[in-house]
Amino acid sequence: MAVLVRWLRGAILGCGFCLTTLSALATPSDQVQTPYGSFPLGEISPFQQNLSLNTPKLGRSVSLPPLPDFSPLSREPLQVSFFDQIGRYFETTLESFQNSDFALARDRFYEIIDKKPNSRWAKPSGFWLGLSRTQLGEFKAAVDDLQGWLQTDSEQVPGLRSAAYLTLTWLTARRGDCVESEVWLGRLRDVGQASREYLREGTRIELYCAAQTKPAQVPAIFTQLRQDPGNAQNLVRFVAEEASYQYERANCSPVLRLREEYFEKYYNYSEIEELAVMSAWCRWQQQDWETLDQEVQALAKRGLRDEDQLSLLQLELALRKQDEKEVRRTMRALRQRELRREGAYRAMWHAASWGWWEFLLDFPLPIEEFALRSRVEEFRLLRAQALQETGKPEQARQIFEELLISPDLATSLKGEVIYRLAYLDLSEGQTKRGLERCQQVTQEFVESARLGDCYFWQAALEDPKRNENQRRAIGLTLRQVPVEAGREEEKALIRIGLSMLNEEWLEAQKEAKTLVDAEPPSRYQVRAWQWLVAIYRSLELPEEALRELNALLKAHPEALNKDLLIEQVLLLRDLNRREEALQVLLSHPEILDLEMQQLQLSLLWELELWEGFLEKALQMLPQMKDPKDQAELHFRRGQAYEQIKDPLKALPAYERSLQNVLNPTWGIEAKLAILRLYYGLKDVRFTERSEIYLKDTRFKPEQEEQIRNWLVERYEYVGEPTRTIPHRQGLIRLWEDRLRNNLEPDQAAREQRMLRIGKEHLNLGRLGASGAWEQAESWSAQLRRSENPLIQREALLLGGEAAAALKAHERSVAAYLQLTYFHAEGLNENQKFTAWQQMGLSYEALGRINDAKAIYSKISNELSDPQMKLAAANALQRLEGK
Repeated sequence: MAVLVRWLRGAILGCGFCLTTLSALATPSDQVQTPYGSFPLGEISPFQQNLSLNTPKLGRSVSLPPLPDFSPLSREPLQVSFFDQIGRYFETTLESFQNSDFALARDRFYEIIDKKPNSRWAKPSGFWLGLSRTQLGEFKAAVDDLQGWLQTDSEQVPGLRSAAYLTLTWLTARRGDCVESEVWLGRLRDVGQASREYLREGTRIELYCAAQTKPAQVPAIFTQLRQDPGNAQNLVRFVAEEASYQYERANCSPVLRLREEYFEKYYNYSEIEELAVMSAWCRWQQQDWETLDQEVQALAKRGLRDEDQLSLLQLELALRKQDEKEVRRTMRALRQRELRREGAYRAMWHAASWGWWEFLLDFPLPIEEFALRSRVEEFRLLRAQALQETGKPEQARQIFEELLISPDLATSLKGEVIYRLAYLDLSEGQTKRGLERCQQVTQEFVESARLGDCYFWQAALEDPKRNENQRRAIGLTLRQVPVEAGREEEKALIRIGLSMLNEEWLEAQKEAKTLVDAEPPSRYQVRAWQWLVAIYRSLELPEEALRELNALLKAHPEALNKDLLIEQVLLLRDLNRREEALQVLLSHPEILDLEMQQLQLSLLWELELWEGFLEKALQMLPQMKDPKDQAELHFRRGQAYEQIKDPLKALPAYERSLQNVLNPTWGIEAKLAILRLYYGLKDVRFTERSEIYLKDTRFKPEQEEQIRNWLVERYEYVGEPTRTIPHRQGLIRLWEDRLRNNLEPDQAAREQRMLRIGKEHLNLGRLGASGAWEQAESWSAQLRRSENPLIQREALLLGGEAAAALKAHERSVAAYLQLTYFHAEGLNENQKFTAWQQMGLSYEALGRINDAKAIYSKISNELSDPQMKLAAANALQRLEGK
C-alpha cells in the first residue's frame, strides 16, 4: 500500500509537512511563498531623505567695511590770504575732492607737489593725493603717497595723521596683508587725538582680518564693537553681523543669546528681523519645536518684512505637526520661487514618510515648479509610491519602469525603484522576477537603504535544494541581513531549513527548540514546532517526535490540519500503534479528504482488516477522478478478496484494474493473479488467457516459469501433450538464462538446474521434438563430471535413454553398465528395471542376444515386482530360438 500513501519522511521543501505549513492553501497576497513556507511581505518603510542640509542661507558675511568718508575732513576751514595764489589753488582742489572729482583732485595735488615743493601747501597735498588715489582705485600708489607723507609732515597735523593710519589699515587689509594692517591699526590707536569713529572703523577692519586668520578673536572683537557702537544703527548692524557669523558656522547658542538680548528693544530694525529669523532656524536645528512655535507666532504677530521666511518657518512647523491643511496654505503663501521649490521639495518627502498618499497624488503645486529635472523624477517616484500604497499597482509599476531607464533620476534612488518593483513582483507571486531584482540591488546598489531587505529576500527565495554550495551561499547572504530589518525569526527559520537539508540535525534541533521556547512566543512557533517533530523523526526518535507533536496540538489546537494529522498517524505507525493511528484518523472526519482516506485504507491493509478495507475502497472509488488511481484500487481490492478466499470476486477486480490504463505498474502482478485464480478454479479460460499474456506481457523469469509449468500440467491433464512442447522449450530457455547469468546460489543448485534442463530435453524427445535427444545426451555428459553421486546417477540414466533413442546402443550400454556397476547401491527397483531393460534392448539391436538374455534373466531373478518379472519373461520368450 505504499503507493497509496504520501510518505512524508524527509520530504524537505516539498509540498508536504516538513518545511511548509499551508501546503493546501493558497498564499495570501501579503505573504510570499518561499522554500521555507510563507513569509509576510511586510510594509515598505519610508525612504528617509536627508533634508537637514536644506537650512536656508541667511544673514551677512563679515566683509571689509567701505573706505571711511573723509569729506568732512576736507571741509575744515583753511587760513588762506587773498594774495596766496597757491593756497587758493589748494583750496579749489579740495573742493574738487569734496565734489568726488578725484581724478582732477589727484592731478592738481600732484601739480602742487611737483611745481611748488617748497610751498607750505605741498606737504598736505601729499596726504590728499594719497586719498584721491585711494578713491580712484590706485591702491599701490596711494600706499606709497601716504607712507611718504607720514615720513615728512604728519606730526604737524594730528587729524590728518590718524586718517592716514586708518586709510593704510584699510588698504593693507584689502590686499590681504592683515599683519601689516594690524601694524597700522596699532599706530592709529597710539594717536592720542584719534577720534572714536576712526577707532571703531579700525576695529571693523580688524574684525575682517580676524575672521579670516584668527577666528578665535572674532567674538571678543564683536563684543568690543557692541560696547561702543556709536549709535543704535551701528549697534544693530554689529549684532546682525555677529549673528550671521555664528549662524553660518552653526553656532546657535550665541545667536539665541543675541536674540534674547536685543530682539524686543530693537525689533523695528531690519537687521534685528534677520536675527530673529536666524534664531528661529537655530531652534529648528535644535528641534526645540515649542520655542520655535512661540518665536514664529511672535514674528507673525509683529509682521515680518521678509514674508517668505515667515511662510517657510510656518511650513516647517506645519510639517512638524503633520498639519496637512497648514502645509498646503504655507506652500501657496511662498512667493520667492526658489523658496517655494525648496518648501515643496521638503513637503513631498515629509508627506511620503508620513503616508500622506492623497496629498502626493493631489500635490498643491504643479510639478513644473521644480527647476531641476532630478527633483521632478524624485516627485514621480514618491507619486508612484503613493499609487502603490493606495491600491493602484499597475499605474505605480508603469512609473517605476519609466524611472528605471530615466537618466535624470539619481543613482542612489534607482536602487529604491528596483526594490519597489521587486516588492510588486513578490506581492503578485512572481517570486523569480522579484528575486532577480533583489539580486540586482545587492550587486549594483551597495549603498541602498533597501540592501538589508533585498539580502533577506535573496536568502529566502534562493532554491536551497540545488546543492551544498548553494546552501552555503544562502547562509553567507543571510549574514548580511541586519537586525534592523526585523527579520530575525525568519532568519532562524531559514537556518533551520538549511541545517535540515545538510542533515545537520542536532544544529537544526537546537535552533528549532530555541524558537519554540521563545518568550514572548514567536509568530512562527507552530511552524518551528512542526519542524522540530520532523527533525526528531529524521534522528529516528519517533517517541520524542510524537511527544513534541502532542505538545504542539495541546498548546495550539487550532493548528491541527491535514499535514499535522498525517504526521501524527505516521508516527503512531512507526511505533507500531496502528490501531491507535486508525482511531486518530476516524476521530477527525472533517479533515478526511481523499489523501487522508488513502492513508486510512493503508492502515486497514496493514492491520489485515480485509472486510473494512474492501468496504472503504468501495466508498472511495467514486471520489477518485484519475482512472489510474481507480484501476490501482481495483487491483488492491482483488488482493483483498484473495486474502478472504473469494476468487470469484477477486477475478473481476483484477480484470478492472487492467482497463483504461496504459502500462500500469501493477499490470504484471494483476495478470499473474488472474492466471493463478483461473488455474485454481480449473477454468477453461486459463490456457487461452495464458497464451495471450505470454505473448503480450514481459513477465519476470520466475513468473513466466510458473505460468509455463501450469500450462504443461494443464495440457497433459487434458491429453494434449504436444501443446506442451513450446512451453517446455520456454522453460529450458529460462533455465539456461539463469545458468548463463550465474543466478544460482551454489554449485549444487546449478547442477540441479542442469539436470532439470536435461530431463526436459528428454521429455521433448519423447514428444518428437527435433534435436531434443542430442541435447539430452549433451547435458548428461556435463553432469557426469559432478562430484555428487546422486547427480552422476541421474546423468547416467539420462544419457543412457538419450543414446538409446539415438540408436547409439554402445553408448547406451556403456552408460547403463557404469550406472549399475558404480551406483548399484543407490538404485531403486524402477531405476534398475529401466536400466536393465534398456540394456537388453540395446544388446538386441547390437545382435548380442546372449547378453540380452542374461540381462532379462537378471530382471526375473533380482527384481520382486511381478510386472517387471512378466516383462522380462516376455522378452526371454521372444528371444527363444535366437
